[in-house]
Amino acid sequence: MGFYVTTFLIGGLLIGTGATQANAGEKKADAKQVPADNTKRNEGDRKAGLPTADDQGNDKTSVEITAKIRRALQDADGLSTNAHNVKIITNKQRVILRGPVASADEKQRVYKLAADAAGAHTVTNELEVISK
Repeated sequence: MGFYVTTFLIGGLLIGTGATQANAGEKKADAKQVPADNTKRNEGDRKAGLPTADDQGNDKTSVEITAKIRRALQDADGLSTNAHNVKIITNKQRVILRGPVASADEKQRVYKLAADAAGAHTVTNELEVISK
């Protein structure tokens, strides 16, 4: 009897594993259908005169302010993924926010979080509201 129980259990595990692998394959196929990056949006950042990550200051204050703003955005509940990941460029007492957000309210909320975290630094809001 032990042989039959063991065979039944192993057979069930193999069947369950096969189903899990099939589901994983379906999820991978679904993920390929939706672009997961902002490549086209980032092309606009390459225009002459627009600040990019290369303009980020490496001085201690700029790095600390950027980290403080990023932490405030990451800790904020109810923001879209895009809002949590906006570009923050800090250099010489100036902070620039760039990237897509879900709504005008979210744009204002991200700006307020950044301004509060930046303190006396000037925050320029270049966030863009996108519709789905």
